[in-house]
Amino acid sequence: MKKIHLFIDIEFTDFENPDLISLALYANDEQSFYIENKDARFKQTSNPQFIQNVVKPLLNLEEFGVERSKIALKVNQFLNQLAQDYDEIVLMADQLIDLRIFFEWIDFDSYDFKLEVFTEKFLLLEKNNFLPKNTLIDHFFKEQKTIFEYLGLQKHHALNDAKTNCMAYYHTIEKFNLIENTKINKAKI
Repeated sequence: MKKIHLFIDIEFTDFENPDLISLALYANDEQSFYIENKDARFKQTSNPQFIQNVVKPLLNLEEFGVERSKIALKVNQFLNQLAQDYDEIVLMADQLIDLRIFFEWIDFDSYDFKLEVFTEKFLLLEKNNFLPKNTLIDHFFKEQKTIFEYLGLQKHHALNDAKTNCMAYYHTIEKFNLIENTKINKAKI
């Protein structure tokens, strides 16, 4: 059975009434998908300075921008291709809100995803493996920071975040000898 881990990251306007700004999917086989919402409601945010000063400067709407009405089509085209190539797709998120926003843009009933909020998974793995609390998540964030620096990537760009989440996740699983049946190509790290 062919299995793939698909790491998702989403930049959005705020937690209260989230509107999609950008969406990235990064698979452990290095396939990726990235899209920016041309129609994002930037003004409807509880933290406009963060959006204006951190997220917006990283966007390239001319290259990656898609009208709101076409986002679902683009996302589903990518997912349909993956579903043809893999028997099992595990959707990996660091926050539950990313999944909640993501499911607004896809035809959820068309896919048989397994879902993981891997930060929560780390807490369970710590308990089951008798590791001190936050050992895995602390290691994950240190690895992620190192990868961001090594690759010269900026945080809060959805594709950069999805890619570093994938790499840091596998580094963490490997470091603590935790069982994971799917591998990542580490040649580029």
